[in-house]
Amino acid sequence: MTTCIFCGHTMGKLIFVTNLSGIKEVKEDIADIVAKANAGDTAYQAVAMYIAQALEYVKDIDIPTGDNAYLLGWNAPHIWEPDRTLTFHIVKKAVSQPSVFEFRINWNPLYFRALFFVDDVDQEQYKFLVRSLMKDEKNPPELQQKINETELVAMMYKTNPSRYLKEWS
Repeated sequence: MTTCIFCGHTMGKLIFVTNLSGIKEVKEDIADIVAKANAGDTAYQAVAMYIAQALEYVKDIDIPTGDNAYLLGWNAPHIWEPDRTLTFHIVKKAVSQPSVFEFRINWNPLYFRALFFVDDVDQEQYKFLVRSLMKDEKNPPELQQKINETELVAMMYKTNPSRYLKEWS
């Protein structure tokens, strides 16, 4: 089980994957966003809040793995105008790799991406968050590289799921 770095609640269906350098990249990138938010950056405050809320929402939703055009919409109140509702497209299937999804929070000028794959474990769908980045252009080369690396991690995981689930949890 994983604990939310924002609120401390258990997030049993989200796994922050440890990379070969021993770092949980997605968790560390989110922690950096939270630090910038706590330092007073209003754009990062919005992104941090929406990441926390959207991850809480996504953890309980089964992502259909066979739908290549999958796009999950999510509605949330505006951070500074609570009566105004915003729609985010928070999960999108990566076009170039069959088992990779993008968790997305767009708040101009910040565009956060966390790349993940899913697997059913004990009749629950787990999301394995592997790589992340804050992008400032539509399709930076770094995004495709991280999508490819996430696919490689998914293939590695499939060779011994119980080992990696234990190692990453």
